[in-house]
Amino acid sequence: MKPMQNIRTILFDLDGTVIDTADSIINTYRHTLIEMGVELPARADMMKLIGPGMVYNFTRLVGEERVPEAIALYRDYYANTSMFEAKPYDQMAETLARFKQAGKDMIIATSKFRDFAEILIKHFGFDQFFSSVYGAVSEPALHKKSDIIALALRERGLAPCDTIMIGDRDNDVISAKGNDISSIGALWGYGSEAELRKAGAVGLAAQPRDLLHLILGG
Repeated sequence: MKPMQNIRTILFDLDGTVIDTADSIINTYRHTLIEMGVELPARADMMKLIGPGMVYNFTRLVGEERVPEAIALYRDYYANTSMFEAKPYDQMAETLARFKQAGKDMIIATSKFRDFAEILIKHFGFDQFFSSVYGAVSEPALHKKSDIIALALRERGLAPCDTIMIGDRDNDVISAKGNDISSIGALWGYGSEAELRKAGAVGLAAQPRDLLHLILGG
């Protein structure tokens, strides 16, 4: 992959890309499913819940009719108990600082509820790097990653040709591709190299600082 010096805007996924939220998310899904009397999936299957978004996950886990109940339970437990069972990835702050120094506009595009994403970004001091946070919202219904990316493009007037997505799951890559945006796979997250390659990532980064070489060159 050649360096992408023409890139002006970098869209970052949040969970598994900027912040390691695995424990907080899995613990919240476990609590929600137990409260609803639903059998818990295996740990490996629980890890696959990180990325696609709650509406999609709960539709499969509890059925469409019970999704509102599941989301209410999830939001309550996450907000009051498990949200801060998370940590930023090593090298992330330094990498974001370098991109900011290089004049890149950085935006969060996540399937996590936007209010939670904004709280976490501020909690870890990353709000100094990101100009906007786009995430799932309840009203009007907006929860698909492809729609969230489309909203960011539309509201910010971004050109797909000079925008790139950074994410750790195939859903990030596929959703970006649906908006004519190329993607770099974050191998430090929750997806696999095979998953990201199959989805069509144009590059792979083993650690956050690798993004600097891929995008800035040098």
